[in-house]
Amino acid sequence: MGHIFPYFQSSLLQPLKDEYEEDSIFEHGPFNIVKLILIGLKVLYLCAMMTITMIAYRKVRGTLFTFETFICSFFFIDMIAMLVFELTGKYIIFLYFLVLLSSMAGFVLYHRYLSNSMFAASQTQKPKRIIQELFLFFGLFAYIACFSLAFIHSLGADCTTTRIYPMIFGLLFLVNFMITLIVLLLYFCGFMNSQYFLKTSDGTELCAGGEERNQNVRTGLSQSVCDQVKSFEEQNKFFTIIFTALNTLGLAVGLLGLFVFDSSSYLGCSNSGLRWLYLSIAGNAFQLAHIVIIVGYCILCLRIVYFIPRKHGAFKEDIGELRDISTVIDN
Repeated sequence: MGHIFPYFQSSLLQPLKDEYEEDSIFEHGPFNIVKLILIGLKVLYLCAMMTITMIAYRKVRGTLFTFETFICSFFFIDMIAMLVFELTGKYIIFLYFLVLLSSMAGFVLYHRYLSNSMFAASQTQKPKRIIQELFLFFGLFAYIACFSLAFIHSLGADCTTTRIYPMIFGLLFLVNFMITLIVLLLYFCGFMNSQYFLKTSDGTELCAGGEERNQNVRTGLSQSVCDQVKSFEEQNKFFTIIFTALNTLGLAVGLLGLFVFDSSSYLGCSNSGLRWLYLSIAGNAFQLAHIVIIVGYCILCLRIVYFIPRKHGAFKEDIGELRDISTVIDN
């Protein structure tokens, strides 16, 4: 059992004092102090915005039991956990699970909007629904595998003197990048962008702007519904761009970890194998890159569920009106 669960042989909140950890001077230097201040301020801001978002959805929906409040609650806890990681032992497995759960939350966020998108009412609903379910199965299976493998000593989230950077990080970042490729395929093949601006059979936009705004009334679409259609378009464009950027960064970090930092003097490994030793500013900055990815997912969530919908007036009226779009398309 000690080889499978090496992480629970000591308290996660009490750093082990082994002989090599005292030499990790860059763990408590000026760079780390500045990093802690910046992370603390960012966490404070993001938690405040998550709270505002949950209150906004509570007012609009009349209940806290919505997907948006759930995902915001998750990232609220995620940000607090990230701060705890920075202030305590900085255990590798703690960092790994933060990255894993943030990545999985981003995937679920995307699939949630994929499930409720306008193309669900199109004539090709059935094949798209099959692709959607296959995508969900692949993502959940991959993330569950990444979770399970973290407890295997040869692959998991620990280090040795000959393997500083755990292979499981590289595997997780590879899974994230593969999911990104599927997201890009869905987007550019029209699954997520061909129905943004709804059109009639003669090509007239149902949600036209400017001088054509009166067309909205003639086709039976209220302006509030059209605003939400355009909000959905912006949400998916933003998600696709930022999700791709985050997971490309993650893949780069994973490759650097496996092929550069794994055999360099930037990072060391504690005797316990539970923590990295930061032997240089570069090593500390490398760990910070993982934090940037976690924060990036939180910002992505906020932008998708709050800032973009608010820009298009989603919190002025019942955003449940978006469900009426499917009946308009069918007609």
